[in-house]
Amino acid sequence: MTKIIVACERGFGIGKDGGIPFFSDMSFFKETTMGGVVIMGRKTWESLKERPLPGRINVIVSTDYDDGRWRLEKNGEPFYVFRSLEKAMTFAQSEYPRKNHFNIGGAKLYEYALSKPGLVTSVIMSKIGVEAECDTFFPLNRDQLEERFGRPKVLSIDNDGIEPVIRLEYGSNRN
Repeated sequence: MTKIIVACERGFGIGKDGGIPFFSDMSFFKETTMGGVVIMGRKTWESLKERPLPGRINVIVSTDYDDGRWRLEKNGEPFYVFRSLEKAMTFAQSEYPRKNHFNIGGAKLYEYALSKPGLVTSVIMSKIGVEAECDTFFPLNRDQLEERFGRPKVLSIDNDGIEPVIRLEYGSNRN
């Protein structure tokens, strides 16, 4: 089971033209995921210029690559590739059971994970207080998140950056 971590704008937009339309919450993302396992889809991997995020175990889910390529390295950082989210999660649980596991997207991986009961324990969402032009959106809106996970816990509010950010965790109150 993993936590989804996502940043979105007011309309739940998460991306534009294969990139991120805002960067004001990157330090929170880095701090939260550091030392953990980050599971991402192929497009997210490609948006990182196929470079592993330092200090984290990088796992890519893609049907475009060979399955189960073990411990490939780029710039001294390891990464792994699996053909399904279930295989990626099984690997993360068995090889790194004491680390936090994060689904970092993109939209298709979020949608798939949320469609399978039990794959997602919670959603850590940074709501950026702007309206950005997006062509990719998080698959659930606020009402759907609350229906599925209950009311969110407020993790923090930041009004000091370029854009205001409220960080919420849906599902943190469930056992």
